[in-house]
Amino acid sequence: MSSSHSEIKRLGGSPSVALSNNFKIDTNAMLEEAWRLTKTTKAPIVTGALIMFVIALVCSQLIAGLFPPTELPDGSIAPTPMYLFLFMVLQIGIMPIFMAGLFMMGLKNSVALSDAFARYKPIVPANTPSMVFALFRQPWPVIATEAIRQAILTASLAIAFAGFGLIGFAMWIFFAVTLNLAIPLVIKDNLSPFKAIKVSVQVSARKFFQFFILYFVMLVLFFLGLLTLGIGLIWVVPMYFNLIGIVYRDVFGIETPVENDLDTVEL
Repeated sequence: MSSSHSEIKRLGGSPSVALSNNFKIDTNAMLEEAWRLTKTTKAPIVTGALIMFVIALVCSQLIAGLFPPTELPDGSIAPTPMYLFLFMVLQIGIMPIFMAGLFMMGLKNSVALSDAFARYKPIVPANTPSMVFALFRQPWPVIATEAIRQAILTASLAIAFAGFGLIGFAMWIFFAVTLNLAIPLVIKDNLSPFKAIKVSVQVSARKFFQFFILYFVMLVLFFLGLLTLGIGLIWVVPMYFNLIGIVYRDVFGIETPVENDLDTVEL
């Protein structure tokens, strides 16, 4: 007779393989798989992204209404310190938590719906738009990681505008690419913020060109989506989060419950 049991299995890559630089990045295959996943998984991600956008818009309007800009003696308009502070809180302390929920959706899709792992029968609940709120229970690792990421990117731009334009912009591009996996490392493998930043840069830098191609393609698709009055973003936004899930799966692997069928003999 046949029975089944579940176990935890890491599908895809592994941290040891990632840190030893023995993984491969097939840009064409990853982009194609992300597009295929998007065809059937876009609704929860798009809805979750819309929830995030509406909340960001409402909060921005409230902040602007409560702390309107002040007019300077020369007639120019400048935001108030409280407006800048609250906007920074919104950008670093709230929006990244919603983004982390969208990353979770992409990570789940990469193992639950991938043809490559169908034989393992991953036991993964379906995505729901409410997942954008999932990380609000433990937000501080995500907030800390995003704060460090933003500080690094801001410092790179500061170097550029301080007279070292080429060096600064090159640094900004480098970190914009290599820090993309930091938050997924925090939410999926429970790395500390500093450890996640270090590992994301260390692993991504070794195959920087391939990672750059992936994110550059998504950036181009994003701008093309904007040219369609935003309609194209219905596909581009979920494709991005699915792509991050696929990249993370193939590089670090994703631990997930799987169901195995066992053939037993009845005596």
